[in-house]
Amino acid sequence: FDRVSFSLTLEGRGDTGPKAKECVEKMVKDQLKPLMHDLEKRDIRFDDKDNRASFAVTQEHRYDKQSGRNIPAGYLATYSIHLETEQVDRASEIQDRLTCVAEAQVGPPNFTLQPEKRRQLQKTALKEARAVVMDRFQEECAILDMNADDFEINNWEATYNGQRRQGRNGVENFVAAASTSCEANDDSNSSPELEV
Repeated sequence: FDRVSFSLTLEGRGDTGPKAKECVEKMVKDQLKPLMHDLEKRDIRFDDKDNRASFAVTQEHRYDKQSGRNIPAGYLATYSIHLETEQVDRASEIQDRLTCVAEAQVGPPNFTLQPEKRRQLQKTALKEARAVVMDRFQEECAILDMNADDFEINNWEATYNGQRRQGRNGVENFVAAASTSCEANDDSNSSPELEV
C-alpha cells in the first residue's frame, strides 16, 4: 500500500441545536485541534486535497410507550473528519494518537493504492500468471507426448484478485489467474485442441 486514511467522528447532544453544536465545538477546540498540532510537530503530514470534514445537527426522538409515538428528545451534533497520508509506515502511530481523543469514534486505518501503482502490480501479476500457465502447458504436452511448439494460443483470459494483508506497513498482493486454450497450427479438422 502507498496510502492510508483515517476517520474520526465527534458527537455532542443538547436540548437545542445550538447547545449540541457548542458541545462539539468545545471538543474540537479542547482535544482535536491540540492533537492535530501535536501530529504536525511529529512531522506527520496529511494531504490537504484529500482531507474532508462535515458537520450536521439533527433532532433526536425517543419512543413513548404511553402515546405510541416518537417524541422529540433533544439534538445531536456530529463532526466528522477524513484524513489521508502517504506515510503508511506511521499508520499505527497515527491511529494511537487519534484514539486518545476522548469520546471520539475512530475507524480502523484504511490502506489503499494509487491507481498507477495498482496498474503496475496488475501488470506484474499478469506476467507471472502467463509464465505459470505456459509452464503448465509445456508439462502437459510432455505427458501427452506432444510438441508444445505445434500449438498456439487462440484465446486468453485473465482475472485479478487483490488480496489484502494489513499489518504495520500494510501490504497488498495481486494475484492474476490466467487461463488459455491452445490449438494446433495445423488447419485440418482432426487438429487436437487442448485447454489449460
